[in-house]
Amino acid sequence: MLALAVLLQWIALPTFAHASLVEALPADAAVLSVAPEQSVLHFNEPVAPLVFKLAAPDGSVRDLDQIAVIDDGVAIRLPTMDAAGTYLLSWRVISADGHPVGGALSYSVGAPSAGVTLVATASPALTGLIWLSRFGLSISLFFAIGGLAFRTFIGRDTAVPARWISALIVVSWVLLLMSIAAHGLDALSASWAQLRTWQPWHTSLGTTYGLTVALMLAASLLAGAGNLNRQYRRVAGVAALCLLGLALAASGHASSAPPGWLARPAVFLHAVAICLWIGSLLPLLLSLRTPQGAVILARFSRVIPWILIALLISGATLSYLQLPRLSALWLSDYGKILCVKLALLAILLAVAAVNRYAFTVAVERGDHRATRWMRRLIVIEIGLVLLILAAATTWRFTPPPRALAAAAPVTSHVHIHAAEAMADLTLVPHHGQQLETQVFLMRADGTPLKAKEVTLKFSDPAQGLEPLEEATVADQNGTWKSPPFALPAATQWHVRIDILISDFERISLEGDIDPQRRF
Repeated sequence: MLALAVLLQWIALPTFAHASLVEALPADAAVLSVAPEQSVLHFNEPVAPLVFKLAAPDGSVRDLDQIAVIDDGVAIRLPTMDAAGTYLLSWRVISADGHPVGGALSYSVGAPSAGVTLVATASPALTGLIWLSRFGLSISLFFAIGGLAFRTFIGRDTAVPARWISALIVVSWVLLLMSIAAHGLDALSASWAQLRTWQPWHTSLGTTYGLTVALMLAASLLAGAGNLNRQYRRVAGVAALCLLGLALAASGHASSAPPGWLARPAVFLHAVAICLWIGSLLPLLLSLRTPQGAVILARFSRVIPWILIALLISGATLSYLQLPRLSALWLSDYGKILCVKLALLAILLAVAAVNRYAFTVAVERGDHRATRWMRRLIVIEIGLVLLILAAATTWRFTPPPRALAAAAPVTSHVHIHAAEAMADLTLVPHHGQQLETQVFLMRADGTPLKAKEVTLKFSDPAQGLEPLEEATVADQNGTWKSPPFALPAATQWHVRIDILISDFERISLEGDIDPQRRF
């Protein structure tokens, strides 16, 4: 597991999703004369509502349950609350690919007050459970259903018992329950104690991931029935294989990539090819211990090239859809995982080539020494497969580059001067695809301005892009800097700098950045 450990150290694992809030009414940080009756959130894709809360100026929090789904978002009926001050609306929805996404926006009635914060983040334990359950499902279902397909069409005359297939299927049922629970808790940002209630389970099954789980369960049931009843094994094996492919195409980053007519079939073909290849390794290893091993190996050798062709074509298609440019391979977390996966796959193919071209003919002739070497190399192949599946599972926590906008690869600068204060803001390229911001604040007379907090909000009104918020941290010289972030390419960005002077004083500066203007 060393490669996986290195991978996890290489990348960060925050939870991302494709759905993005593009407009909110009332707008974030708006100051209103009267309390609104409803809030409308517009997203860049259809969403399903999960959890909505409203924090009042006095710190009390109310659950909001009158939610209406509209074409591109949700409309929330707000309770009658006329108290002056700042309110915080916390929202959480499910995006089209089945991943939960949440956020919060504030508005003030009368005048702003000291803020209230609601933070919803997945705990490391929950993140670990999500990863473990999905990794385990990949192992159990790919090996069980692929193993059944191998026994049905390639190793049909072997006498090796297949109790391990039934055992893997039973394990998959346990992992399906774990996965449903983890997805529900993540969707609701709920505590572990809430698993005793129906809400997390109902929420999880109501998302697109619920369809994936249902198809996986159906596939496992058919595989189990086919493994126990030889008469229906052929039909059950094919149906289970197709259902598993449909399950993986039903939700997730890859299946939601545009165009859907190409992405979903590519995911289906990729999943089926993976299942047929890696699911064959264990039964092939066991078959080589039997008298029929040479015959079974010959059949496998005739079939596997076509499976690998389907695997590589579908994989290349998905990579093309997810990576807008070659540099995304090393500049995005998604690309870094893909690089690790491709490196492991290259080693796996090299080991498989040695088996095919160095030992297959000798094994078919009955060479026991070659057979022993082939079995050893198949064990290595299985280990590499586990590492590949472990790496691929981390894609659950990383957005593909096509879901992230490219950063403007130039240094830009803007000076904003207002009656109360002024600011110098600089955008500095970071590793080509990301930006860092540097903000220096001054009072109107040119003396340094001390602040408690500085937040940047980038928007592009011409293209309808609502504010992208970035926090900053002050260095020893009084310059406020942000961590590296991706900023979508645009002709011109409007930036708003929110400066918190004290709990009762806030200044906002606004200006436009021309990304083509360097200094």
